[in-house]
Amino acid sequence: MNLLELQDVIERTYGERDRDRGVPSTVAWLAEEIGELAQAVRKGSREDQIHEFSDVLAWVASHIGGRPLCRWMSTLPVDSVRMLTRHG
Repeated sequence: MNLLELQDVIERTYGERDRDRGVPSTVAWLAEEIGELAQAVRKGSREDQIHEFSDVLAWVASHIGGRPLCRWMSTLPVDSVRMLTRHG
């Protein structure tokens, strides 16, 4: 499965719920998922790690490329090119 296929599956499965949740709650939920991944890496089994990493990947994939979080980020007073290239 490629990124576009994953985004399509997530949109069909969770899209309406994600939009209803709104950006602040979505960011909080993503942060919670990242915390769960950190805990799984520290103390969890390999299966726990895979589960939590897939959750984080799904949340990130569902919000890039025109998804709700990206639309919100485009309204921020920041240089998006600088933000996206700061590590490269």
